[in-house]
Amino acid sequence: MKTFFLLFFIFPVIATAETPQIPCENLFDPIIKVLKNNSAEAFSNYFADAVEFDIFGENKIYSKLQAEQVVKTFFTRKSIKQIIMKHCSGKDYLKYAVAEITDTEDLLYRATIFVRIESDGNAVIQEVRLEKEE
Repeated sequence: MKTFFLLFFIFPVIATAETPQIPCENLFDPIIKVLKNNSAEAFSNYFADAVEFDIFGENKIYSKLQAEQVVKTFFTRKSIKQIIMKHCSGKDYLKYAVAEITDTEDLLYRATIFVRIESDGNAVIQEVRLEKEE
């Protein structure tokens, strides 16, 4: 019974206590900034070892290097003119942001970026969703 108590009640408290408390906006500001610059290389610096991309309903998991190529391809086809963070939220160790992206052709997209906070305070992108706005 003691083991059960330790595993299900104390361990989650300890795991949460070790995660640095980072305000959501502070976490996503640098990520949004590199997206505004259309820099696939800088954006990929935030990627986890495996990144899930859901682009216009097509869902795939890529390695960090493959994910960078996906972003480079996107930026060669669609250059970002404006990006506005609309919302961000989440738990101490897992956060997400919703952004509105306008490309140079004035097409509108909704991007959702999910990040995991490492024990050292660094954020790594685990998932990116991109949808066309009607």
